[in-house]
Amino acid sequence: MLNEWIIGENTNIGEIHSTSTNPNFAYILSAMRILSLLLLTLVIASCNNGNGNIKNASSTILTDTLLPFKGTWVIKRHIDTLLYTKSPSRSQGTEYFVYFPKSINRLANSYVYHEGGGQYTIVKHGPFYYIVGQESDSTEVVMLTGGETLKVGRDTLIKVPDGVGLAEKMLFAGQYKWNDKMVRFTPDGKVTGLDSLQYYSVQNDYIGPGYGSVDIVFLGTQKDPRTISCFEFIGDTLFIYGVKCLEQDADGTCMYMEKGGLNYKLVAFGRK
Repeated sequence: MLNEWIIGENTNIGEIHSTSTNPNFAYILSAMRILSLLLLTLVIASCNNGNGNIKNASSTILTDTLLPFKGTWVIKRHIDTLLYTKSPSRSQGTEYFVYFPKSINRLANSYVYHEGGGQYTIVKHGPFYYIVGQESDSTEVVMLTGGETLKVGRDTLIKVPDGVGLAEKMLFAGQYKWNDKMVRFTPDGKVTGLDSLQYYSVQNDYIGPGYGSVDIVFLGTQKDPRTISCFEFIGDTLFIYGVKCLEQDADGTCMYMEKGGLNYKLVAFGRK
């Protein structure tokens, strides 16, 4: 039977239970299996439809219809965990993403930070939209008020703005005091007031050798900065450190690092 994720109106968000664990290879395999099952077949109705069920998609019409939910969506529990831990490395393993293209004639994709996921064909049946994979149990999806949230069974997905990293937006973005200077980090990876630095990028994928237990941020004067630092948030204060490599392989690649000396101590202000 064709599985369905149906979007309706006026549904309350259920409780989301956040987790905060360090991932390993076995966990990622398990997460990908769960993700594949969750997204095997997806049905989405536009945000101005009522709730309902469609059991037969035999009359599906394929047209170049623009999707009302184009873009990238992330499970809310990942945002909750990221805000709670203030650590991308400790938050990894709680995420999954779904990308919807602008047209039903293109493929949708699911993924986590370390692994790609499935590709799904989008079809339209009346006012309903489907992402079709293999057979699985039905899962209800609800488009919540404002168009920035999807409800997928017991999970909630949040829209991710284009060109914005989650850690950049949720953790770094805002104004800070550094000595007697004002520093500003923007959600799209720019920084002002911090020496000559102009760009920053937060590392999201910590699976594999090299990172140890530190959270990584790249800083530089050009886009795609590659000068590596590590960071931690304590209360309203952002600490940025150098890094020390404790172990290298035969090619000189760092296999394990820890935080080095303190470079910047930035106190956030003006946040709610």
